[in-house]
Amino acid sequence: LREEVDRLKGEVAEAHATVSSLRGEVATLTEALKEHEKCPDVLRNVRQELADVLAKPVPVVDHSSCEAEYAKLQSCLEGAMSEVRHAEQERKALETEHEVLRDRYTSLLTDQESME
Repeated sequence: LREEVDRLKGEVAEAHATVSSLRGEVATLTEALKEHEKCPDVLRNVRQELADVLAKPVPVVDHSSCEAEYAKLQSCLEGAMSEVRHAEQERKALETEHEVLRDRYTSLLTDQESME
């Protein structure tokens, strides 16, 4: 009889552990259900935000002002490129002048040495 009582006590302990485990799962599922119940509210809020965004007018871009600004910038770019080309020509002219002056200097040094 004692063996039967001990066996039954073991089964009762197992049943208590199972009940405890099931209570934890029920609590978890209850929380999940509460979160799931919020979904319609979240969906409704998202739909309302989307409707609000779609209800706002789309800003109209004045393309003519953009084209005028582009033309002005294009003109500035062309002017800058012209200045770059002019500066390049001046640089080449100065290099040529430098070479001529260097050659004259070398020639003068040679003449001076020969006079001495």
